[in-house]
Amino acid sequence: MGSTPKLTMKKLADELDLSVSVVSRVLNGKADAYRISAGTQSLVREAALKHGFSINQLARGLRLQKTSTIGLLIPDIANSFFSMTAREVEKLARHHGYSIILCDTENSETVEQQALDLLYNRSVDGLLIAPVGNDSRYIEALYAKGMPIVLV
Repeated sequence: MGSTPKLTMKKLADELDLSVSVVSRVLNGKADAYRISAGTQSLVREAALKHGFSINQLARGLRLQKTSTIGLLIPDIANSFFSMTAREVEKLARHHGYSIILCDTENSETVEQQALDLLYNRSVDGLLIAPVGNDSRYIEALYAKGMPIVLV
């Protein structure tokens, strides 16, 4: 039982005899800005639907250096203040085209540091942190690396 190789944007473009940039612009909703004809847009969308093609967000994030993801670290999700904060942050982020990775640090500096490592390595676009403890060196080190950070 072999698995079917994943259809790439290049393969889709080759199948349609179009450039990768045309296919990309259609699938990323930028076809009108580049004056791509309605017929070509329809052709690309139908082929993508037929093959079950979707944009590889990881590859897109690497290329654009943007993941449209924000890390949210809170000390205790069971605390109604933090759960309501997380809810509102998620709604606002979604409204602006971002996703949230939520980390409950369990009021532990160790868990907080592990979560910060995880989020940094996942290349989130920024961090929203309700920090625990008094040692800010770990957060300062990420900020020094260029990570946008907001403390709550």
